[in-house]
Amino acid sequence: MTADEHSIEISETPQSQGEYEIELERWFRRRFAWLCVAFVALVSIEATLRVISFLTGAAGRSAMQDRLAGQFVTFLSSAAILVIAVRFYIFVRPKIERRDQAVAAATNLIVALGATTFAFQLVMLLLFKRQPVPMIVSIFFWHVVASAFLPWTPRESLRPIVPLLLAWSVFTGTYGAMTGGVWQSLVMILASPVVLLPGMLIAHFRLTRHRSRFRRELSNRFFVSMRRELQQARKIHESLFPKATQDAHFRFEYRYRPAQEVGGDFIHSWIDQHGIIHLTLLDVTGHGLVAAMTVNRLYGELERLRYEHPYLRPGSVLSLLNRYVLLTLAPHKIFATAVMVRIDPRSGQMTYANGGHPPLFVRSRGGTVREYDSTVPVLGVLQPQDFGVEDISVQLEPGDMLLLYTDGVFEARDRRNRKWGLARLREALKRQPAPPSWPEFLLTLVDGYTNGVLDDDLLVASLVFNAHLAPSSKLPPVPDDATTVMSL
Repeated sequence: MTADEHSIEISETPQSQGEYEIELERWFRRRFAWLCVAFVALVSIEATLRVISFLTGAAGRSAMQDRLAGQFVTFLSSAAILVIAVRFYIFVRPKIERRDQAVAAATNLIVALGATTFAFQLVMLLLFKRQPVPMIVSIFFWHVVASAFLPWTPRESLRPIVPLLLAWSVFTGTYGAMTGGVWQSLVMILASPVVLLPGMLIAHFRLTRHRSRFRRELSNRFFVSMRRELQQARKIHESLFPKATQDAHFRFEYRYRPAQEVGGDFIHSWIDQHGIIHLTLLDVTGHGLVAAMTVNRLYGELERLRYEHPYLRPGSVLSLLNRYVLLTLAPHKIFATAVMVRIDPRSGQMTYANGGHPPLFVRSRGGTVREYDSTVPVLGVLQPQDFGVEDISVQLEPGDMLLLYTDGVFEARDRRNRKWGLARLREALKRQPAPPSWPEFLLTLVDGYTNGVLDDDLLVASLVFNAHLAPSSKLPPVPDDATTVMSL
């Protein structure tokens, strides 16, 4: 699409193109009205000045009659132009609805004004052997004034001027042949297109500037709208996250920091009626809005499993999540890592399954750090029959701290593009005495290393096991769901 067509391409989206078309239509209608008013004002001022000049001029009787006749023809020309401008303003302008109608109306207006001017100038030339203003100057005037007012393209600006220029060329050539100035007339005709350049440049400049301004305003509106929607999306997204929990037996807390407004890291937590703590940490490939939308879908699936099959073991949960990712997300090249942990506070037994996620860390009260690696691949890669996940049991003692995190923590980079690394994470976990908040402590270290610049989402969660539930607890025994997943 070229810049000379009225459907000017300003962006890649049809919606923005449509908005620009509407803006051009409104702008053209306003400017067309102003053009009509400007012509009325110019003619009125010109007529007033001519009256003043005539009344203040001094001449003989013969010259006075000649001037009076000339002024009469000029007044008739001004009156005709005034009538044409008023007619277009009153009767044509209100009927304009589309831009092509506005362009057609402007073309007809300029042609009518130019033809009227030519007719009276021809009368002046034939009767008095003179022209108040050369016709080519009138063509230049109509073109420049119209282009100064109307937001049309250079090609559109030529529509009313080309027929006027052709009429002038025919007249000039004929007049030159009759008066013996053929070569002079030919040179004038060949050079006449030069008078169109100023108006075309004005039209091009005005439209280009308006298009750039509209793009900036559209981009600003889009940016503000996107920021508002992303902030709202972040509120909704973060409302899915669990609340920190603390009692006499354990303390669960986390810190989440997305690289953008929203991200693809998520933790799901709940306690069932038997007092069992269920933790699921997810890390969707990528970050940003797409990853956050994927998290929302996985959250819905986790909630479904929670309410329909609350006693699924960690391996069973990962198997079902793997099938869900494989069927719904993997076709779009979206995968996820996940770790599912179940902790029985009565015995301190922790059961976990890790699907392609970084290793879990368990830190003892004395600072010893144990590491538990992934047990199955990333979710969405293997078919359900090949996803042989196993549950791993770990005994927690009072004072032990379980650390869950996403890869954005140890893959954080400094200004020289060096990773923070798992080694630094392991060393940080040996800190004595233990900090009041492990997630806050670790994110502070990462911030200091990266100078606050994030390339990926960060999520760190900790669960400190304080003490076993009293043996006298009347909580019912935990059902065994070993075969439940096979029937799903």
